[in-house]
Amino acid sequence: MKYRILVACGTGAATSTHVATRLREELARRGLGVTTTQCRIQDVAVNLTGIDLIVTTSKVAETYEVPLFNGIPFLTGIGADQLLNQIVKTLENK
Repeated sequence: MKYRILVACGTGAATSTHVATRLREELARRGLGVTTTQCRIQDVAVNLTGIDLIVTTSKVAETYEVPLFNGIPFLTGIGADQLLNQIVKTLENK
């Protein structure tokens, strides 16, 4: 199964590109196929069709029917492995 992850940041470009690349690489190492889509934080709600989970690099006040994770650990390296484990567990439980 191929999972779809929405990655959002302030502009939909710089940090979301880094996080999306990291997610694809790390999840592939764990045997999970993923497709990532990037967008701006304010465009998350209109990009949720077919999405399995959301990873953002900014704080999000809204709630969605899709699991949402703060992706800052992928930028800092602090807690990245724990976050990746949570994301894997969430995807595998879908």
